Amino acid sequence: MRRIVAAAPVPKAIRTHVINVGDEPPPPVFVDSSGRRKRRLRRFAYALCVAALLLVAVLWLSQAGDDVRPKPMSPMPASPGTAGQAF
Repeated sequence: MRRIVAAAPVPKAIRTHVINVGDEPPPPVFVDSSGRRKRRLRRFAYALCVAALLLVAVLWLSQAGDDVRPKPMSPMPASPGTAGQAF
């Protein structure tokens, strides 16, 4: 079996252009100099992670435990009026 290798021709003398964006970027739209928003978002993220870890721990513990099987039920005696009827 022959191996086929294809090679693209190398382009020559391709002109490229530099895009001038400007000297300095525009000022930010919102500035939170107090840092309150960052603290709130961080606390919310920590709370969300703790809740997710608790959920994973509960699911893991439910899978790691022994099987819980119901106790066998004793047969119920048939009442006189329902003999032969299906429930």
